Amino acid sequence: MAGKMAKQLAGSGTGQSLMDRVTQAKYSLAGSSLGKVVAKASTVELIPPKKKHLDRLIRYSNEPSVSIPLLVGFLVERTHEKSWVIVFKALITSHHLMNYGNEKISQYMASNNCQLGLPHFNDKSSSQSYEMSLFIRKYSKFLAEKTTTYQSMAFDFCKVKRGKDDGVMRTMPTDKVFACCIFYLVVSLYFL
Repeated sequence: MAGKMAKQLAGSGTGQSLMDRVTQAKYSLAGSSLGKVVAKASTVELIPPKKKHLDRLIRYSNEPSVSIPLLVGFLVERTHEKSWVIVFKALITSHHLMNYGNEKISQYMASNNCQLGLPHFNDKSSSQSYEMSLFIRKYSKFLAEKTTTYQSMAFDFCKVKRGKDDGVMRTMPTDKVFACCIFYLVVSLYFL
């Protein structure tokens, strides 16, 4: 066990940083495969989260034995890191799970006021990180607004089935459609 752990920390050509491997080892030792996958999806490597990790998290979100609060907690924990890359990948992973994961994820995030909004996030390690910090603050605000909208509407408009005959918005009450339009108008103006 110790030899395997030492080999894992030393790296096996994965390109992951030592801190990424230490974080993953921490979750492995704690017996949390869920935490380990979240850590793998939000490494400090300057690449998008790997599809296999996102797919595994989607599978976990659909399993009845997996704790949704624990999963969301691991994601929110990663958004409190100092590195913009880790925070950005944690936000991307959260957004991906809100769109493609089980509906319980959006419900939990909306009902428990998960802190996805990061108005004071600032990584000053380089000029690129300073610029990305601004984008991360805007992106996190978008995700926070998305959960607020889900909380007030009890519906995710990004998952709306589109079509001439079977579109959900064609049969939706007018006040809900109006509220949706206002929300997306406000969000669009914010990003200009």
